[in-house]
Amino acid sequence: RGPLLHDVLSALEVEVVGASRRVRAGALLELRGADGHHAVVSWAEIDPGFADLPVLLAVEMDAAPLGGAGPQLVIPTDACGTRFVNGVVEIDVHCGTGSFTAQAGPPA
Repeated sequence: RGPLLHDVLSALEVEVVGASRRVRAGALLELRGADGHHAVVSWAEIDPGFADLPVLLAVEMDAAPLGGAGPQLVIPTDACGTRFVNGVVEIDVHCGTGSFTAQAGPPA
């Protein structure tokens, strides 16, 4: 369980949220874990106006908090788990209007 990635980036007011459909369709999100593993998700995958996939930043599993590892990127619709990122510490948003980096702090 955890918040949708789109909701987190919307709350951070990432400029892609209010951009044109063309800009949103071409935006890419690169998520990096504390261990250096990274994965790329397109904005169109998470945008309610496009695919609206339930991409999560999970903070608990089986009703237990993940603890100090930090949030995990979880894409339930993927056929394999290669885009799973444990302990997300940074999200880079790349789009035609520039880029934005959100860094995660330690869990509360």
